[in-house]
Amino acid sequence: MAETAALFGKKVLVPKEPKYLGCDLADSITVDDVIAWKRKNERGLVVSYVNTSADVKAVSDYVCTSANCLEVVKALPDVPILLVPDLNLGEYVKLLSGRDIVTWKGTCRVHAGITKDKVLAVSSRYPGAELLIHPECPAARELFGASGVRVASTQGMVKIATSSPSRDFVVATEVGMVDRLKREVPGKNFIPVSEEGVCPFMKLISLDDILASIEGGFYEISLPLGVAERARRAIVRTFELLGIEVRA
Repeated sequence: MAETAALFGKKVLVPKEPKYLGCDLADSITVDDVIAWKRKNERGLVVSYVNTSADVKAVSDYVCTSANCLEVVKALPDVPILLVPDLNLGEYVKLLSGRDIVTWKGTCRVHAGITKDKVLAVSSRYPGAELLIHPECPAARELFGASGVRVASTQGMVKIATSSPSRDFVVATEVGMVDRLKREVPGKNFIPVSEEGVCPFMKLISLDDILASIEGGFYEISLPLGVAERARRAIVRTFELLGIEVRA
């Protein structure tokens, strides 16, 4: 995410050396993987999830988020499409779009463990609760079309909880999202599917790290010019595909 911000000319500082940051979902796809697929599918298009490295974005055609991935795929021409790196997000988009897209083998270790059975086991204790499920979870497609199920990005969950008349919500994503929902949508009850659903990569930076950086200095994200230009172009191309104005 820090790399993505740096693509647009922002000075991005982080409390730890970048080589110590990252996540196994992003690491599950490499530049060589993308190039190898493109060589076998010359007309094909590669859509990379925002949770990929700048290097991978630079060899991709489009960059999506969990909120707009379906819209991006549906807007593409009838050619082979590779969606990387999250398997569950890809399979969910494949189900809803009806497109014969190729998915990758990567998964988020937290979301991959949130299955239909786990969601239903928790929701059975809260009759009438709405189910907020992140599309990186297998449960998103396993419960597709079920009553009370809302599949959404994290920002989408906030919007749904804010506008919904429901008081109770079972939340199927990283457990830290429950804290955000409680803070931004007070007066409602948010129940995590799993209290153990903690992403270790999101917790790599501690308050002690931030304090140490304030006292001793931060690390600046630096990207090779060619990589930054190509990755930025993939993002801008996505905005153009969706009809979103890009300001210089």
